[in-house]
Amino acid sequence: MGNDQSKSQANLNAGKEPSMEEICKKELMKLSWNLIVTAEEQAELNLTSNTSGARSQTEEEETGEQKSEAAMEGKYVVQDSDEEEEDKPEHKDAATLAIEKALSFGGMNIQHPFDVDFGKNFFGNCPDLVERFPTNYQLVTRMITTFITSAIEGTKFHRLARHFGKSHAKYELDDAHYKGFAMALVDTLVYRLGKYSTIEMMKIWREECLKIVGTMQAQHKKYQKRRQDRMAGRMAQ
Repeated sequence: MGNDQSKSQANLNAGKEPSMEEICKKELMKLSWNLIVTAEEQAELNLTSNTSGARSQTEEEETGEQKSEAAMEGKYVVQDSDEEEEDKPEHKDAATLAIEKALSFGGMNIQHPFDVDFGKNFFGNCPDLVERFPTNYQLVTRMITTFITSAIEGTKFHRLARHFGKSHAKYELDDAHYKGFAMALVDTLVYRLGKYSTIEMMKIWREECLKIVGTMQAQHKKYQKRRQDRMAGRMAQ
């Protein structure tokens, strides 16, 4: 009886028209997420293009310098000076300058790839998971991106959550780990938005990330219990 009432209530909520506030929050979240994704893609594209060109330029410059040095060899003797070395300003090659330029995008903080910023925040919250976390952070980034996109667009999210729960059933993860994951996600998203981030934006993303991670945790607990029950059954045989 209780389950039937819960299902009926869930159906009523599913058919309920969203309020104007909910619609505005969802649209604001979509816009900010699209901004993050677009900036990430543009930075990566610029980085690949500019670094390739800069390396070619650097190689040409180095080749020219080597030829000049070879031509002048034996004619001049240059004495090293420690004092001159200390006063010499830091030199950045063309490739380094290109990288810095490529990662500068409209006041957003994308100096580092998403996985680097997220990993720093997550391990700061959950240092005990450093050794157990996948070494391929980019794989984790793709998972996060897929989860957020599907949650915002309302497509395939629960299927992804079930897959996560099933694939992570063997891992012991507690409430603190999931909360640390959610907060690291919020901090990373808000940080990357840079000047476009506001207190209201942070609240919206906090609410959404807690929902996303809460669904992931529920699926994890469900599949973990199934796994434990199967193991108990095998031991009883």
